[in-house]
Amino acid sequence: RTWKLYTKLMKVNKNLFIVVIPLLRIKMESFLIAKVLLILIEVELFLLKKNKKIFMKSKIIFKLIDIDGNFYLYDTNSNRILLIEEEDYSKLKNFNGKIKKNELKENFSEKFIREINKLRVLKESKFSKVFYEFSNKKELKDYINTHAESLVFILTKECNLRCKYCIYGEGNYEGNRTHSNKNLNFKTAFRASKDFLSRTTKNNQPPFICFYGGEPLLKWNLITKLVNEINKIYPQEKQWFINTNGTLLNEEKLDFLKKNKVMLRVSLDGPKQIHNKNRIDLQGKNTFDIILNNLKNLRQKYQDYFKEYVSISFVISKEEDIPDIKEFFMSDKIIKDVPKICSQINNKLITNKQLKTDITKEKILKEIYDYIQFIELSNKPSTEFPFNFWWAKYLLNIYNREIIELKNKEKLINLCVPGSHRLVINPDGNYSFCIQGAESLNIGNIKEGLDINKIYTIIKNNEKILTKYCPNCWCSRFCPICPAYFTDNKNYSEDLLIKTCKDIRKNLSISFEAFLRINRKDPKLFEKIFPSEEKKIN
Repeated sequence: RTWKLYTKLMKVNKNLFIVVIPLLRIKMESFLIAKVLLILIEVELFLLKKNKKIFMKSKIIFKLIDIDGNFYLYDTNSNRILLIEEEDYSKLKNFNGKIKKNELKENFSEKFIREINKLRVLKESKFSKVFYEFSNKKELKDYINTHAESLVFILTKECNLRCKYCIYGEGNYEGNRTHSNKNLNFKTAFRASKDFLSRTTKNNQPPFICFYGGEPLLKWNLITKLVNEINKIYPQEKQWFINTNGTLLNEEKLDFLKKNKVMLRVSLDGPKQIHNKNRIDLQGKNTFDIILNNLKNLRQKYQDYFKEYVSISFVISKEEDIPDIKEFFMSDKIIKDVPKICSQINNKLITNKQLKTDITKEKILKEIYDYIQFIELSNKPSTEFPFNFWWAKYLLNIYNREIIELKNKEKLINLCVPGSHRLVINPDGNYSFCIQGAESLNIGNIKEGLDINKIYTIIKNNEKILTKYCPNCWCSRFCPICPAYFTDNKNYSEDLLIKTCKDIRKNLSISFEAFLRINRKDPKLFEKIFPSEEKKIN
């Protein structure tokens, strides 16, 4: 029975490491030994059925990249990138990103083995657990009280537009709220701001205070009152931010924004014919001319403020629109030199299939090649190139990576601590920790404060879920995974995490290719991409 079960187990997963292999060589004359082995194997089978997939912890994780016949190996454990011979590349390719120590010795030349040993590449990783660095609730509470970063006011759930792809549009996205007349009142907002500003900011940086909606400018009187009153109780430096559709900007508002140095992000989806396809008002009327005229007035009246504090956000809803969007943003006299933030429709939670859009790898690579050419030939800031997608921040992570081996417990780069990195106060007085998918996942309220017990539970759940996947993934050191990415707005979803991980791996593969192409062409180009950063290339 022991041998039958063992054979069955190996058929399910040939790579699964079983500690009983050496013992099976012993003549099993002892009934006790056979019984112990039987129990061990049955436990392994149970775990397989429960988790569906168990990876061998001793595996070596890597990624292979072919750039026009130049062959690269990225080693996750050491965080190094090596240029290797085609023969070694071809052999490694057969192992599909995971290899065992003994397989290296059996399949590769002594020269290759000497080289990787010298650089400590392709060594077995100790990384086995995603860890937030908090071993108890007191440590968590102390961290939150000394690492405040940003406070977000959801001023209203009302909006004066009805953008067709809006995440709050009726029936567009699974589990999301829709537009409503729920508004934040001054008393709740001001109390939240006092609680937030009583904490110490991370690295003593100025606190970041943001106004979101719906459309936040619908509550202009609340914005001005909050800014004025917060300035009285906290005269120190702050960073103000408003995310707006831009239709309600007027001279009175522009004067106030300029006076208080408010960072202003305005939504504009490109040229008139593309913008007006989706961004319409309550009566179905177009909005392009109104927004562009408001931006024109702002630039004419406050040119310095415009250049320093204004940015544009836009959504790509169709791949075929990309050439026209790029042409518009790089040529329009009003906004061509304004930083732009590009995003795509979230396909993972979308229920309206007509809105679903996929941008092919080939199209993204073309934009990356155009981007490389732009920064190489132009003296303009890299932010003027409109299509940074997600790969601009990925490039920064790859470029600025630290050459150090993974530890047993690791905190991933984008694991924000709920209530610290971002604290969201909603119209009902409840706190949440994100506006990107976890808006309804409450972590306290205005009366009782932050719920440390709940935040600690969220963190431990995050650790448990991510530990199942991250130690066995080649891109764990650059991954932008965030708890909001695997919540359907109210509950954690492991299925959503798996879908998100698939997209992230695809995007990081493209980013690695971009990084290596830029590095081959001229490493000094990175100084033009990240001019304000102190960087090193490894």
